[in-house]
Amino acid sequence: MSNTVQVFNVTDPAYGATGAGYPTDDTAAIQAAINACASAGGGRVYLPVPSVAYYCAGALYVPTTGTNPTSPPIVFFGDGAPQRGVGDGLTPAGSVLDLRYTGTDGLHPACIDLRGRGRFEMYGLCIYNGGTANWPFIQTTNTSWHIHDCAFIGNQNNSGSTCVQNACVWGGSGYEVTDASMTASSSTLTIGVSDPPFASTMVGWEVQVTGAGPSGATLTTTISAILSATTATLSTSASTTVSGTTAVWGGFFTTDPQAFFQGYGSVARDNVFSRIQIAHSFQGACNSPMIVNEAICGDCGTSLSGTNAPFVVQASPLQGSYGGFIIGGTVEMIHYPYLFSMLQNTAGWQVMMPGSYDNSAGNLVSLVLADATSTGDNAFVVSTWNGGGGPLPPVLSGAGAASNTVISALGVPSVFPTGISVPSFSAPALSATHINGITGGIAIQSVGGNPVVIEGATGYAGLLWLYNAASKVAAEMDAVAAGGTVYASQVVSGTATRVCGLRGDLGGALFLGSFTASTRPATSAATNCLIWGSDQNSGDGALLHSDGSAWRNVGSGAVASP
Repeated sequence: MSNTVQVFNVTDPAYGATGAGYPTDDTAAIQAAINACASAGGGRVYLPVPSVAYYCAGALYVPTTGTNPTSPPIVFFGDGAPQRGVGDGLTPAGSVLDLRYTGTDGLHPACIDLRGRGRFEMYGLCIYNGGTANWPFIQTTNTSWHIHDCAFIGNQNNSGSTCVQNACVWGGSGYEVTDASMTASSSTLTIGVSDPPFASTMVGWEVQVTGAGPSGATLTTTISAILSATTATLSTSASTTVSGTTAVWGGFFTTDPQAFFQGYGSVARDNVFSRIQIAHSFQGACNSPMIVNEAICGDCGTSLSGTNAPFVVQASPLQGSYGGFIIGGTVEMIHYPYLFSMLQNTAGWQVMMPGSYDNSAGNLVSLVLADATSTGDNAFVVSTWNGGGGPLPPVLSGAGAASNTVISALGVPSVFPTGISVPSFSAPALSATHINGITGGIAIQSVGGNPVVIEGATGYAGLLWLYNAASKVAAEMDAVAAGGTVYASQVVSGTATRVCGLRGDLGGALFLGSFTASTRPATSAATNCLIWGSDQNSGDGALLHSDGSAWRNVGSGAVASP
């Protein structure tokens, strides 16, 4: 691209987009502007506010070159889109792009198709579906994208729990069939005639064939040659004859629409979604995506009761999704069973976002779903508000829940005003939790008495209150404080729970939490212990000391008042 960035206006006579809306098809005109931009080495494709909308019956795509595809940097932009508005949904406005591609020609995985290694930025557009099709709005495989300040408004015939259209798909998932066959000592893999066909671009792709390995184990190898649409030669022969078995294959850096994601550095931020099922779907090898301040309206939802959420990691048996970030934003959880679903091979994700929901119908199963393969230290900080009543859901559920970490607010006040601002930290069953860098107090609820290690930041003591109200059995705990000093745990029996704290200078324990008069440990069992609790003599909170007969304000010496 030259130093002077060229702007290609889709309404220029050279391209001829009308913006007149359905049925006037602007697909060819807008694609011509994209092609001209690509031929110039990149630039900016501009969609000014139309009289109605830019209706596209076909898909739009950025041209690629080479079998290891590359594409030029392109900015696809308009003059604005409806942002935020009311939480119930959006009406198309601004630079409206009405995408009604049906996918029936089998050429494109989404209405906007990005496959080349390059950069694509999109902003200021209202991506809208005024028709009846439900093809995803946009998908990338090799392209790094930056999508921001756009609105995505799905199929107008569906709303809430009937939504079926997805917005942004991050990569392909490879291929999976259930009717594959191999013969022992042969390297030929055969699939069914109705399966997705083998293609020359798949040579070198990883493949797994269930049961074809030694003693019926899974055979993991690569594709060395494509013989036909239904047969491929693998680099390793089968040890076991199999028929009607599962085979999965996938790879990188090809023009195949199901190639794994390689768009590192991709960001989506400040977008709003209406009438959408999945706002962001993260596929195979979708590593380190950044999602910031996305808004999901109350007319979004899912028709699938089992697993869906506005944010879903679908990944692949061959390639997981690692190190993603979801930060900030608002989700109206009225028509979803989950906020975030990890359905396959998810690790190292950090999700820190608020949401509001109405669980009066009891549809919300949990805020996060983790399948059995999503056990790789994903961490969640979720602040929610129950706007419509109904039971508070658990934070984390699923077969992989025990190996993930949740710091959840759920509308509960902070347990230690001058310490960490998270109200509670729930350590799931069968999980060991290690927290470091603590500079103040933190409350931990341990399920099942699981081990917890607290490591204070330099110069701080890593103060802790640990409780287990369900089983009334104290968890054993060590805390490494400033300067490497080890504070051993001390167990004190309370009136309702057993409490574990840090050994302090007074020979007792430090209990830092939001204690009231009814929840303080019995003074007779907590002689020379310190707690942070309510004291109406001096305000809502104060440091209290037990002399064996009463809790007293450390500052005044007066008996603490409820």
